[in-house]
Amino acid sequence: GLSILNQSSETITNFNSLNGLGTDSVFQALVDYTDTVWITTNKGILSAKMSEIQEVVEGKRKTLTVRTYGKSDGLDTGGVTSTSYSLKDSQGRLWFTLVDGFAIYDPVKLGANQHLPRIEIQNYMIDNESYDYHGETIVVPPAAKRLSIKYTGLTSNSPERLQFSYKLEGFESDYSDWQSTRVISYTNMKPGNYTFTVMALNNDGAESLPSVPVHITKKPHIWQRAWFWVVSILLLALGIFFAVRYKIYTMRRYQMQLEKEVEQRTHELKLANEKAEHLLLNILPEEIAVELTENPDRIISKKYPNATVLFTDIVGFTKMSSVMSAEKLVTMLNQLISKFDERAKKEGVEKIKTIGDAYMAATGLSEETEGDSVKKMVQFAIGLLQDVRDFNEVTEAGLQIRVGINTGDLVAGVIGKSKFIYDIWGDTVNVASRMESTGVPMKIHVSEETYAQTKDLFKFGESVDVEVKGKGIMKTYFID
Repeated sequence: GLSILNQSSETITNFNSLNGLGTDSVFQALVDYTDTVWITTNKGILSAKMSEIQEVVEGKRKTLTVRTYGKSDGLDTGGVTSTSYSLKDSQGRLWFTLVDGFAIYDPVKLGANQHLPRIEIQNYMIDNESYDYHGETIVVPPAAKRLSIKYTGLTSNSPERLQFSYKLEGFESDYSDWQSTRVISYTNMKPGNYTFTVMALNNDGAESLPSVPVHITKKPHIWQRAWFWVVSILLLALGIFFAVRYKIYTMRRYQMQLEKEVEQRTHELKLANEKAEHLLLNILPEEIAVELTENPDRIISKKYPNATVLFTDIVGFTKMSSVMSAEKLVTMLNQLISKFDERAKKEGVEKIKTIGDAYMAATGLSEETEGDSVKKMVQFAIGLLQDVRDFNEVTEAGLQIRVGINTGDLVAGVIGKSKFIYDIWGDTVNVASRMESTGVPMKIHVSEETYAQTKDLFKFGESVDVEVKGKGIMKTYFID
């Protein structure tokens, strides 16, 4: 193609077959004194106005209008070649080297073609139906999707080089760019009246006046007419009237049905309340659950003078969690903790909570005799060790736990308003946790207080002095 450098903006504009040049093979370009650019190409000799080239460079137009020279212009030749050299002499004449001679163009002697073509509308097509045009108004049916208009320019001088610019008033605001097409199609026309005109441009750039206007009417669908909307509004009003009447009737029936549903829902609510109470008993001791149900805004707290607390956790669980998949780890932990829960429920031990692999439980939080609560907890701890052994036989997990027990005073209560939790606090709880952390795998480590109340019921080993944070040296015992 042909490239032009704009030195002020330092940009390059390319002219080729995409923007009106008609070819991508350009051999040479010359400019005459009329500011016409002459271009030799593989398709012959072309010319274009420098003003139009500048408008494309400045972005004012997208395509370039070029003129191709042939026999009708007196240029009877086989064309030019890429090695041909053309020039402009001192008198402003252009010399073009051809494959079969040379041609001379003199801008002074060659006058412009001032014979303007007469434009004629030949026919039009609505969808696939063609009609001859005789000056009548073109009526486009409502369902038609496409209108095509065919036109031409009548001239005796190079009619094949005529270019046209058209406009459909009411559909587009300005005339189109010049182009050689002689058929234009319009789609998606809205109902209404339009006026079509077309202009012609001859081979020397002389423009004709607009053609005689062609009047076009696009008919509306029935639903696009004014009376249709009037009737529709009236029908809508009648529909609303009857809808209101029907609504009143259905509301009366609905009221009767609603009374029956209220009765049914009351029964369902009663069942749901019973289920909620059952769920509450699964997370709170019975007496606490009853008190919380009767007094939901009351702070639930109570001090227990001789309660027993148990802590247990899995030995090496942190290392185990780093090598096992999350799903496998949680499945294993859930199976083991479920065994502990079943045993706690069966033996009357109150599960407090689980924290990761740690399990916390207590006794002595209900109407129990002093010795029974401690005995019950030790028996529960022995059962936990057996549960772990049984679990290892089935799963080959090889788990071990440490168990710590302490007896003493503590405070219990319910914390929070949403997702509340029943918990216990006090020095007794802290020592029980220390018994677990300083214990031995698969052994039950108890404090001196627990030992004192159960020494006649279970077999213990010799006392072991243990350094307990915040307590100093304490005597502790392991159950054999």
